[in-house]
Amino acid sequence: MPRLSKNRPAPNPGAITFTLQQAAQVSGISPSTIRRRADEWCLRLFRAGGRRMVDGASLRKFLGAEA
Repeated sequence: MPRLSKNRPAPNPGAITFTLQQAAQVSGISPSTIRRRADEWCLRLFRAGGRRMVDGASLRKFLGAEA
């Protein structure tokens, strides 16, 4: 089975949802900080297919971008 390349293109900043790793890449903050901000109700996380996902609108609002 082929390994996933670490040189993947950056995620689309206008995406509807992000994985924790994608949200960290787009925002420039660590996945653990994203989890802490979600615990503080600053970001909306949910589970989909066993993965924790970040709501794109809440991430853009948190970063001060237009939703």
